[in-house]
Amino acid sequence: QLDASQSLSLLAGHDLDILGSDLNAGQSLSLGALNDLKIGSLSLSDSQHRSGSLPNGSWQLDLANTWQRGSQLQSGGSLNLQAHRDLTLQGTQLQAQGQASLLAGRDLSLGSVMESHDSRQQSQVAKKRLFGGFRNDDLSERHTTEQLGSLLSAGNLSLQAGRDLTLQAAALSSRQDLAILAGRHLALTSATETEQAIEQHQSSRSGFQLDFSIKNHGISYNRQQASSDQQQSGQTQRVTTLTAGANLALSAGDQATLVGAQLKAGQDLALIAKQIELIETHDLQQRHDQRESKSTGLGINQGALNSAMVSQLRETHKLGAPSRKDASLKHKGDLARRDLDRMESGHAAGLEALSKNGYMRQHTQSISDSAQDNTRGSQLLAGGELTIQATGGDLNLRGARISSEQGSVTLAAAGNLNLDTALSRQQKRNDTGEVNTGGLQHRRQETEQTGQQQQHQLTRLTGQRIQLAAKQDLNLRGVEAVAEGALTAVAGGRLTVSAVNDRQQETANQSDITKGNFRSGRTSTTIGRQAQHNDQQAQSDTSQASALASLTDRLTLQAGQAVDITGSDLIGKTGISIEGRQINVQAAEAQNQSQQHQRSSQGGLSLGLRGSIVDALTTILDATERSNQSDDKRLQALYAYRAANTAYQGMQMLAQKGADIRVQVTVGGKSQRQDSTRDQTELRGSRLHSEGDIQLSAHQGDLTLRGSEVKGQQIALQASGDLKLEGQARQDILRSKSQSQGGEIGVAVTIGQSGNSAGILLSAEAARGRENGDLIGYQNSHLNAGQTLSLKSGGDTTLSGAVAKGQRIEADIGGNLTLQSLQDRDDYQNRQQSGGGTMVVGIGFSGSASYSQSRINSRYLGVGEQTALQAGRGGFDLQVGQHTQLNGAVISSEADANRNRLSTGTLGWQDLQNQAHYQGDSFGVAVSYDSNKAGQNKESGQKPSQNTGNGPSAPQKQQSPGSGGMTLGFTSDSRSSTTQSAISAG
Repeated sequence: QLDASQSLSLLAGHDLDILGSDLNAGQSLSLGALNDLKIGSLSLSDSQHRSGSLPNGSWQLDLANTWQRGSQLQSGGSLNLQAHRDLTLQGTQLQAQGQASLLAGRDLSLGSVMESHDSRQQSQVAKKRLFGGFRNDDLSERHTTEQLGSLLSAGNLSLQAGRDLTLQAAALSSRQDLAILAGRHLALTSATETEQAIEQHQSSRSGFQLDFSIKNHGISYNRQQASSDQQQSGQTQRVTTLTAGANLALSAGDQATLVGAQLKAGQDLALIAKQIELIETHDLQQRHDQRESKSTGLGINQGALNSAMVSQLRETHKLGAPSRKDASLKHKGDLARRDLDRMESGHAAGLEALSKNGYMRQHTQSISDSAQDNTRGSQLLAGGELTIQATGGDLNLRGARISSEQGSVTLAAAGNLNLDTALSRQQKRNDTGEVNTGGLQHRRQETEQTGQQQQHQLTRLTGQRIQLAAKQDLNLRGVEAVAEGALTAVAGGRLTVSAVNDRQQETANQSDITKGNFRSGRTSTTIGRQAQHNDQQAQSDTSQASALASLTDRLTLQAGQAVDITGSDLIGKTGISIEGRQINVQAAEAQNQSQQHQRSSQGGLSLGLRGSIVDALTTILDATERSNQSDDKRLQALYAYRAANTAYQGMQMLAQKGADIRVQVTVGGKSQRQDSTRDQTELRGSRLHSEGDIQLSAHQGDLTLRGSEVKGQQIALQASGDLKLEGQARQDILRSKSQSQGGEIGVAVTIGQSGNSAGILLSAEAARGRENGDLIGYQNSHLNAGQTLSLKSGGDTTLSGAVAKGQRIEADIGGNLTLQSLQDRDDYQNRQQSGGGTMVVGIGFSGSASYSQSRINSRYLGVGEQTALQAGRGGFDLQVGQHTQLNGAVISSEADANRNRLSTGTLGWQDLQNQAHYQGDSFGVAVSYDSNKAGQNKESGQKPSQNTGNGPSAPQKQQSPGSGGMTLGFTSDSRSSTTQSAISAG
């Protein structure tokens, strides 16, 4: 440590190194070196170890730290540091009440030093007992690092380097002016701070367990193991900060790079270099969580078995009551649901009882991973004028915030000026697995879920006035610029203003595989294998618009080449001017996509209940559930019709065939699959709004407005080529396919009104379906002028999906004028087919077969919004050099006929036909044969009833060995209209 009451001066003929020292001067402090000058810190470290005992265990703790003892330089007056070659400060604090200056002949670097802190704690607890015991192991680790940057504070502060000047995680402040000058490169960078944490736990436990509750009484031996592993890591950037009470100036002879830097000036702020980049920092966070548990056991529980047997008998005895003779369709569905619930509860009780007896094993595992990449852009704030100028190349900004409280914001580039977004990302993944073995069942369940999200951090500009200028291209992507006064953007080349799309992606994959005993239907139990797989993928985009706004003045965009505006908002209080060789204004598109794939299969030895009663109840329940699955009102109506028809068919078959229940034991299997995809496009139109005039001029090409809106008092659109006002298409595409098949063979016993039978059973079934939907709609363009709307083109003017309004409309068209209304198209098709049959051969013969199909066709073609030129009380004056054509469009006026004028070479028009057609039909046929009924007829001398096949027969008292029924359903509706062309009188 060196102290001087007045002046302290050190000069080295070669190098001067100061490490971990304090230098204090009352008036002036001066350090110089003819070679290199380095001021740094000393590294210190310590460590500790502790340990102790716990009941049935022990613990220990380890600590390790690394510290930095930085140098401190203080002066009551001036402070000067000078090196003929390199000047380096690391973790140093400089403070001067007056002027402070740092000067390097070559490179000047203000770096950071790192401190670290480590801890490790672990414990063990264990105890043994007869036939069991427990053990717990815990581990906790933490590691952190911190960056100590150099701190400089003075009344006035200046830094100058002959070559490169680098500030890393530095904090510079001045009460007055702050100036930084680099002869070559200037870099304001960040330093990385880290954090890592680990938490691990393991436990095990074993022993006997007794259960003598009211419902359960038994004994079991269990062994349990559990573990968890949680890890967290992160990286945070410590950025460079510059603060000036008055003016802040930065200059570089070549490249200037700011990485997440924070600059603030009380008055003016200027950054000037040949090329400039303001880019973002990235803060990273990662998490990992893994958990696992295992348990095995052997138990006997007699109470559960007795309870299950009583429940099974009770619920089966209740089946079928009360009578459904006069029940409504909805009430029939409710009764069917109640009876099937009774059957299912009996099966559930039996499976639960089996699971509490015998050998049991469970293994669960979950893994969760997540990662975040959060960005922070550079921030420049000024009380007065704020200027960023690239004198010899490009100026690039990503996710930056540029703001002036009282002055102008000026961004200028000799090359390209690019204002873009900073992209933050998030990722997650969750995997779970569970294996259960117990009773007569082994089940494995696995789930995998992933998610990704991308979010844009916009670049934001605010000031009293904003000026953007580029000698080449000017690109504004994901930018919000708001000026109290005028906002001007000028490009020597192309000028682009565009929106950005945030994106979210998700996937989910599930599988469930069961071996042994499982429920294979509403009323059946199977010993075999069952597998279910479900895969889903989804992607959705959300548009963030760029916005350019002048709150009290005019918005001006000017380009030497084309002007492209996509999904953006342009606002000018008093007016908007856009000029370029060509002008394109359109909507931004966002895509939403989804896919789903389902697979299921099962097979084995099955015990179940079937027959006319069970089939009728299942048919009614399935039909009523299907009617509630669609969000489309038209489809809901059709499904409701189909549900009623299906329920009627089921009750008719029950009345014809008679009530019976079949108990069957079979071997067989079935499989199902369904695939569906959906692809949607959403539009976010551009909007140009002003309380004054709006002028768009394409002086050497076309002017196109697509799916967007222009609103002002006076609107003038001018193109030397073609003028196009168009609607923009959006789509919604749906594709779905399904397929199933199955078969079984076994023995069956049937008990019913027509008698009893037993024999060998053969059964087969199959179904397939598909669903297609195609929607193509249009978002029209809109022009709304409070006073005069002016359209001028050297070539053709086309309104195709556009509505242009004005109190007065004036048009000067060198070529053709075409007004075309666009028709939305919506096509939907649905086809479903199913069939099957069952045969029992033995004591008597019985068999049944059925087939059903349904079809839906819907088609819509119509104009959603009619294309029009709509004039108010001022009328219209349209001068067309060649042909005028109206296709389902109108030219209308609220003015008297003498204020409406159309001058054209030729005139043509055509009406558009709109159509909506809807058709749905269903067909079902079922036949059955029972030899027991034939025998009964012979004994009674009655003739079998006849069925022509054209419909169900009326119930007869005599029994027929064969019966059948057929149902037909049909509904349709067609409507049409005409979108006519018209011109108001003039």
